[in-house]
Amino acid sequence: MATRQDRRRLLGPAIVQRVSFSSSNVCGHDEKKKSEAADPQEDIEEKEDKVTVVRNILHNTANSSVLYSATNSKQQLALLSSLYVKPYKQQFVEKCVINVNFEGFGEVVSAQEQFVQEFLESTIILAEYPKTGLDFFIKNVTTSNAIKPDFTLTQPSELLLLKHIFTATILVLLEANVSLKHWPAVGVSKSRKTIAVYVKNETEIVTFLSHTSEEPEESLAQELADCFDDARDNRAIIRGWF
Repeated sequence: MATRQDRRRLLGPAIVQRVSFSSSNVCGHDEKKKSEAADPQEDIEEKEDKVTVVRNILHNTANSSVLYSATNSKQQLALLSSLYVKPYKQQFVEKCVINVNFEGFGEVVSAQEQFVQEFLESTIILAEYPKTGLDFFIKNVTTSNAIKPDFTLTQPSELLLLKHIFTATILVLLEANVSLKHWPAVGVSKSRKTIAVYVKNETEIVTFLSHTSEEPEESLAQELADCFDDARDNRAIIRGWF
């Protein structure tokens, strides 16, 4: 016998404003190049100059899915992010349960699953999904046939890669119309040593991760200032896709 599911549990309450993409399933964005002094780190890692999003790519299986790719002259990355919603009938499960699963990443990045999960738990209105599991899968498909891979290009390093993972996760949240406390945005510092997630138009930090623990406090302040600027740009880019 087929199990009947409550559609409200899958799509969120009726009062939530639905966010929809344009009529095309493919959206592209070219970032504006900033006229700043050359940063030595930029010779190694450039900001992505072309980002492409394909939505609902797993329409027969996932509740929501996004193929997110970022490419520039030196780097290439493709991520498949998907959300699966499942009901919990056990009496001891009263609230929403969130699980995050990475696939196709190295050990250093895979260790950040908990970091992304904590972000989701602090961003989603969990009370709207009682006795429900929200399973997020983020898969690195750069070298698969999901895109045309260029093996002469490298993949972004740890925190820049993590920024892309956060962005792909935010996109799948918006496509699924999940009830959120605030629209999140993520930014990474110019040194690629710090990443921060913001809400409320970048006035509040939800969480951050920094590799500058042994450096002066003012250095961390500058790192977060860079993250703020990058998160603001990231939010504008995401809004441009809707």
